[in-house]
Amino acid sequence: MCCSVDDHTAGSKAAHQCADAVLHLDAGKAQAESGLHILQPVINENTFPGLELVFVQQGLIDARVRLVDVHLAGGHAAVEQALEVALGQKIQHILGDIAQVIDAVAAALEFPHQLLHPAAGAEDILLKDAHDTARNLDPTALPRETRILRGWTGDPLSMMSGLDSAPFGAVLFTGYHAWAACPGNPLSHTMNLGNEYVAINGVRASEFLLNSYTAGYYGVPVAFLSGDADLCAFARELIPEIVTVPVNRGVGGGVVSLHPAVAVERIRAGAEEAVKKADRCRVHMPDHFESVIRFREHKLAYSKSFYPGARLEDGKNVCFDSDDWYEMLRYFHFVLSD
Repeated sequence: MCCSVDDHTAGSKAAHQCADAVLHLDAGKAQAESGLHILQPVINENTFPGLELVFVQQGLIDARVRLVDVHLAGGHAAVEQALEVALGQKIQHILGDIAQVIDAVAAALEFPHQLLHPAAGAEDILLKDAHDTARNLDPTALPRETRILRGWTGDPLSMMSGLDSAPFGAVLFTGYHAWAACPGNPLSHTMNLGNEYVAINGVRASEFLLNSYTAGYYGVPVAFLSGDADLCAFARELIPEIVTVPVNRGVGGGVVSLHPAVAVERIRAGAEEAVKKADRCRVHMPDHFESVIRFREHKLAYSKSFYPGARLEDGKNVCFDSDDWYEMLRYFHFVLSD
C-alpha cells in the first residue's frame, strides 16, 4: 500500500495574507517577511515534529490570538484558518503555557497509526510525506511496518515519488484539498499559488486528479481519499468505488470542520473499507491529455511557455498535450513548479 499525505504549503502562504503576525518555530526564519511582524522563536521546530505543530498552533488559535502559520492546513479537520482578534497581550502568556497543548499530541499521533496500521490489511506500507518540506511527520509515531519517504526527490512523480519502486496494491490519499479556483475550500490551489487554474481535458485539475492519473499510469488503484467535501464529490465521479471521508466544507473564506476525533474515527474506518475493495478502484486513463495552465502573471506564463512542445495562448495560458501521462508529468515538473 502507498499512502500520500498532502497539506500543501500554499495554505500557509494564503493565510499569511490575512495575518497580523506569524510565529516561526525556527530561529533562522525569525526575520521580517512581507511586512509582517515576525515573533522571535520560543521553541525549536524539532521539539514538535510533524503533526504536533498543528496542536501547538491550534492552542494559540483557541486562545483567540490572531496568528497564522499553520503547517498542515489543506485538508485535515484540525485547522484551516482562525483569525478572530488582533494579536495582543495574550501572546506571551500563551507561549509561556504552550506545554499545555502537548496533551493533544498523543491523540494526533494516533492518526497516522490508525490510518496505516497493518490490521487494515496491508503488510507493507510506503508513506509519502507531501507537504511543504515533506518532513512533517514524526517517523517514530508510525507503525514499525511503515516505510516513509521524506523530503522531495526532485523527480517528475513529485507527490507520488516512490510509486514506481514496487508493485503496490492501493493508494490512499489523506489531507487533500480542492483544485485552484474551487470555492469548496478557502485554501484551494493546484500545486502552488502561481496559477489561477490547471485544466486537463477541459476539467479543472486538483492535485488529487494529477496524482490519481499517476497511480493509474502505474496500474495502482486509488482506494481512499479524505479532504474537503467538494473534492470528495469529484473523486466519487472519477472513481465510483473509491471510499471518501469529507472532513470539512468551505464557506467563502471560512470552513466547517468535523471534530478532529470524529475525523480520525471516520478515516480509520474508511481506510479499512478501502483496502478490502481496492481492486474495484482502478483509475480510467484517457487516451490523450490536453493541459491548460492559466498563470496569474503574464510574464511567468511567457517564461514557462518555452518548455519544448508548449505554446502560449491568450497571454497567460500555457498549453501542452501528449498521449503519454509521464510526458505530462515531465511537463508539470518544469512548468508547474514554483
